[in-house]
Amino acid sequence: MLTSRPVTKLFLKPKPPFRLNLTVWVLRRIEKNYIDHWDGETYRRALVLQDRAVEIEVTQEGSFNAPVVAISVRNEEADPETIKDIVTTMLGLSVDLSDFYETARKDERLAELTSPFSGCGQRGFRVSLKHC
Repeated sequence: MLTSRPVTKLFLKPKPPFRLNLTVWVLRRIEKNYIDHWDGETYRRALVLQDRAVEIEVTQEGSFNAPVVAISVRNEEADPETIKDIVTTMLGLSVDLSDFYETARKDERLAELTSPFSGCGQRGFRVSLKHC
């Protein structure tokens, strides 16, 4: 849980469909991941920006097809645009998979394989060193 410093709330609108739970599941990759924490509703992570730790909590608001990602930040010195850029990259929020989903829907076997994971997509933590 975040400490008692003031909270900055940021909001992002990922390309639908989007499911934070599946995205974090893929991001965590291994069971003993001590960096990425998921409690079933909230994704927590510490980022290091300019030699300072920044705690973030990420939740999904809105629906699968109209998602909103809410970010809570407890570090008044952290640049909101930098945090938005990092979270967008980390969770792949700008990835548009609509063509892929359209193709998958047209193929019965592919649709069967992909539908349980719809909203996850090609996401991963690839942050440029310009933020650090």
